[in-house]
Amino acid sequence: MKKYFFPIAIVILGITLFIGVWYLFFGGNKEKKEIVKSSSLGKEILSEDNKVLETNLVKINKTDALGYFKKDGNLYYFDNLGNLFFYDLDSGQLFQEEGVKFQNLVGFKTSFDKKKLILIWQENGRKKFSLFDLNSKKTTLIPEVEVVNFSLFDSNKGVIFKQEKGKSSLIGEIDFSKNLIRPLYKIDAYDLLVYFPKKDLIVFSDRPSGFVKSSVFFLDLNTGRVKNLLEDELKTSLIEPKGVMIKFFGDKYFLVAIPSLKKLNLFSEDKKLLFNFNFFTFPEKCQKDKNYLICAVPLDVKKGLTLPDDWYQGKLNFPEAIYKINLETGFKEKIYETEISDIVDIEVLSENKISFFDRVTASIYTLVY
Repeated sequence: MKKYFFPIAIVILGITLFIGVWYLFFGGNKEKKEIVKSSSLGKEILSEDNKVLETNLVKINKTDALGYFKKDGNLYYFDNLGNLFFYDLDSGQLFQEEGVKFQNLVGFKTSFDKKKLILIWQENGRKKFSLFDLNSKKTTLIPEVEVVNFSLFDSNKGVIFKQEKGKSSLIGEIDFSKNLIRPLYKIDAYDLLVYFPKKDLIVFSDRPSGFVKSSVFFLDLNTGRVKNLLEDELKTSLIEPKGVMIKFFGDKYFLVAIPSLKKLNLFSEDKKLLFNFNFFTFPEKCQKDKNYLICAVPLDVKKGLTLPDDWYQGKLNFPEAIYKINLETGFKEKIYETEISDIVDIEVLSENKISFFDRVTASIYTLVY
């Protein structure tokens, strides 16, 4: 019996290996199917693998996104074909808004209440702008202006815009109720970024660059008073600040970052400095949630970079970590480390869940930490 044992064992082993190799290359390589179900909410799009990349990281979009925003328990986004999708956070299902598609769409901006959007599209090599009502799906063409940037400070009044003429900038309002353009303020400067955090307040700053001295001006349209934030509030701690960046969290708080000095400063709406600390990141990578600041931070930054210029030019594509910063104690907790290299537009979904946009791959993720 012993003389037959080894030949038989070798045959069995060979058959087992053959079955294993066949399954690896043929049996386990089934095509992943997209399942489309009809729904009263829109077209539901599912995937057999649910796009789960890691235990707690989920990619929600199937096609490249132009950006996204959160509204009423959903994450909305336009893809690069102009289709509108929304991801239901409760069910984890993705829907497509039927009958909504904008050709040649290149970007969009939302109002603070997320009820209306400015759609930016191209026609014959020129940018065009439309106002889109998310509830009614009604679209209104915006009168042609040589626009640098738009902002919606609410959904009832109109659209604030900035346009440049020569070496000056004009701040104006498009009033759709009367279908007219109303000039509000003229600034004897150009190449500015303009923000409209709330009604009757305009904030304008030099375009961030490590080569240019920065100014951040607050203009009260009721009184006409102008205040330079950097001279009045940060003069003692900064000398010739350059590359200053700013982000508003609604109308209550705003963040001022000086990447070249690795500094972050959090202010209240009355321009009172609440918190300042040494930390390297950009405002677009941060979101405020109660007494915390959640920020994505590049893990490796080469020496000799000019900030934020090199970031705008895509030279900081390094893996990032996400930190949760206690604004009372200054304690920084690393909550996640990832190979994703350019995280922006963080949204807080719950106590331990966030979403964000990866600008390199045009992907939207949710993260449980």
